[in-house]
Amino acid sequence: MNKLKRGKTNAKTVYQARELRRAPTPAEEKLWDALRNRRLADLKFRRQHPFGAYILDFFCVEHQLEVEVDGGIHLDYEQKMHDERRAEFLQENNIRIVRFTNEEIMTDLNSVLKKIVQATRPPSPNVSPALGEGAGGEVHSATPPLLMPGLHQERGLGGEVHSTTPPSPNAGLALGEGAGGEVQSATPPLLMPGLHQERGLGGEA
Repeated sequence: MNKLKRGKTNAKTVYQARELRRAPTPAEEKLWDALRNRRLADLKFRRQHPFGAYILDFFCVEHQLEVEVDGGIHLDYEQKMHDERRAEFLQENNIRIVRFTNEEIMTDLNSVLKKIVQATRPPSPNVSPALGEGAGGEVHSATPPLLMPGLHQERGLGGEVHSTTPPSPNAGLALGEGAGGEVQSATPPLLMPGLHQERGLGGEA
C-alpha cells in the first residue's frame, strides 16, 4: 500500500494514537468490533490512525474514508473550531468523512454500518431513459412515446393527446357521413347477375 495514502505524521501524533487505542469509548469499541478484520463488506479499516497532525477514528485507506465518532467533547466550542480546521485539512487531502454520534452507534448499529458501506460505493450510472419531475414530484419520461407509421398526434385543450389519422377503410370501400353523423358506405352494394333494385318513396333500395 502506498504510504502517502496513509498520510505523513509525526512521533507525537503516533504516540497519542496509541494512547487512544488503549482507552476506547464504549461507542468506539462497539463500532470497532464490527469493522475489525474486514468484517464489514471486506473493507479494511485502521483504528485511531495518525494522519498529519490529526488522528482519524476509523480510516479506510482503500477508499480514503474516515468514520468519525462524535462524543460529548465535540459539542464544546473550542473543539468545534478544532474540528473545522481538521475537516478542511482532510478535504484538502481528498479524504471523505462520515460522522456518527455515540447514540447512533449504541442504539442503531445496523443503520450505521449500512451508511458506511454506501459511502464506499460510487453511485450507479443512470441507464434508464431521461426522466423529469412534475409539479407534484411525480416522475415522467422525457422521451416521447413511439408512434406507428402514418400516425400523427395533436393535443386537445386539456392537454390530452388525440390521433389525427383516420382509421383505414376497407380496400375499395369509400366512407361518407350521414346527416346524424353516422358513417355510411358511399359504394353501392354489389348485385347478383340479373338482379335489379328499385328505390321506394323514402329512397330505400
